[in-house]
Amino acid sequence: MNIYAIADQVGNVKIGIAGNPESRRAALQTGNAQWLQLIGHSSCDEPRVAEDHIHYCMRDIGLLERGEWLKPSIATTVIASAIASDDISTACQVAMDFWCASQMPTNAST
Repeated sequence: MNIYAIADQVGNVKIGIAGNPESRRAALQTGNAQWLQLIGHSSCDEPRVAEDHIHYCMRDIGLLERGEWLKPSIATTVIASAIASDDISTACQVAMDFWCASQMPTNAST
């Protein structure tokens, strides 16, 4: 099984798992008016765990929408690039780093 990143024309990125990511892209293309591009994919031992981790972190900070699609952001770009580079641990770590950063209190002047 592979974890993959597929992007649409406006920068949304779908993170998902599939045995054949290109076939998955083609299936998604059928129902999508925007051109979809397979950014990359990576085979790993626990693709569902990695996918769930990324989705959880990105949902919690407001970047996950429409199922498994991430909104355009720096985090989305870095996660997709890590998946394309066959570096799932970095993709998961980036998701966690952005989540942790979102949890830090802001300094408000009093």
